[in-house]
Amino acid sequence: MAKKKNAIGRPRKITEEVVQKLERSFQAGLSIDQACAANNIARSTFFDYLRKNEDFSHRIKALQIHPQIKAKYNIVNKINEGDINLSKWYLEKTSDEFAVKNTHEVVGQVNHVHTRQEEVMAQVEKMKLVGES
Repeated sequence: MAKKKNAIGRPRKITEEVVQKLERSFQAGLSIDQACAANNIARSTFFDYLRKNEDFSHRIKALQIHPQIKAKYNIVNKINEGDINLSKWYLEKTSDEFAVKNTHEVVGQVNHVHTRQEEVMAQVEKMKLVGES
């Protein structure tokens, strides 16, 4: 008698509906782990599908950078509208000329602590001096 498959757990096949959900997840900026969890897909199933479907792979790569591209457009649009604070922030983040320079001042006293090696070397020097006399 054949063993009946249990319907509990994540689905093993990625349907077109799941592909669309995954694409929306990546477009929203989710990581692979987050997209798989949000869509109830095992990572191994996702990567198997990714390997077998080159178009899907290219589409996912493009969607993964979509939030960064959109953010850059948003920043540039606000700068073009005259947002001075955002302009300053952008220059600080993207230009060495305008980057905020951090300086650190070290104050205080340094106390020299003899190490065992220094003590041994001092004794060797003393023995040399005694031998010379």
